Amino acid sequence: MLEYNELLLRTGQTGKFENWIKFFLKAVEVQSEDALVRAHKLLDLREAYRKRVQREARSSDILNIIDYLFSNPFITVKKAQIILDVTYPTAKKYMEKLAEYEILKETNRLQREKTFVAHEIYEIIKDI
Repeated sequence: MLEYNELLLRTGQTGKFENWIKFFLKAVEVQSEDALVRAHKLLDLREAYRKRVQREARSSDILNIIDYLFSNPFITVKKAQIILDVTYPTAKKYMEKLAEYEILKETNRLQREKTFVAHEIYEIIKDI
């Protein structure tokens, strides 16, 4: 941030934009490369999850939960119930199955409404 401010100040003082533009474009390049790496990791992880679950899954519902997790890695049984339009026990069964596959982990065992996290997805996106 210091380099950004210094270059911006110099640009304002001298009217020369070249160094500031180079700095800015380098930042865009670095962020773009990071986004590309994360996107590939997420795509690979999604395919790995789907393969892991498809071996035994009898319903596409569990695959729909997996797809949802890539938009939000935190989920409750109630949220799964709403997304899938199934009963609470059915949604709970799916969540437990995803935990067995080590796709989900419980984050708050002491609270009434259990929250699960897709920890591998979260690790990829947490520093964005």
